[in-house]
Amino acid sequence: MRDVTIRQLEYLQAVRQLEHFRKAADHCGVSQPGLSSQLKKLEDTLGLMLFDRDKRHVAITPVGRQLADIAVEILQKVEEFEHVARRVQGDLTGPLRLGIIPSMAPYLIRHVLTEISAEFPSCEPNVHEALTATLVEGLLAGDIDVAIVATPTGIKGLEEYTLFDDHFVLATQKDALGPQVII
Repeated sequence: MRDVTIRQLEYLQAVRQLEHFRKAADHCGVSQPGLSSQLKKLEDTLGLMLFDRDKRHVAITPVGRQLADIAVEILQKVEEFEHVARRVQGDLTGPLRLGIIPSMAPYLIRHVLTEISAEFPSCEPNVHEALTATLVEGLLAGDIDVAIVATPTGIKGLEEYTLFDDHFVLATQKDALGPQVII
């Protein structure tokens, strides 16, 4: 049963997610007949009916749903496989999921993206703004590759590098607060 292709698994997952052949084809960047043909080949290879079809609707069968869940895991492993291969090559290519806290994004993101594109022209950064806790969760889950967060997390399994110390100051008009203000 080695006739199952990664592309077919991508199509299966897209139809399950979008519940529509045309939308899935658009999402995958292929024609709807091409997607349908590949999924029919997958059904023939497996000897299973993965979809209930009619003229207007498509519904995934219970076994199709179960196999689509496994397809997600396989596709994640393929992505991990490709990521390791690129890392071993020494050149950062493909998607880079970059997280950044909203308080830093307006000041840093333009510079960070400029540096990434200059250093790694084949890299495709995708920026996600969120709070530190959410970004750390994303890092640990593998949903984010790298993140700029507010403070060191000290979490085992994460490598951290200090970019800079950000000192805050209070500015007021001269004598506005008087001599009794202690901060």
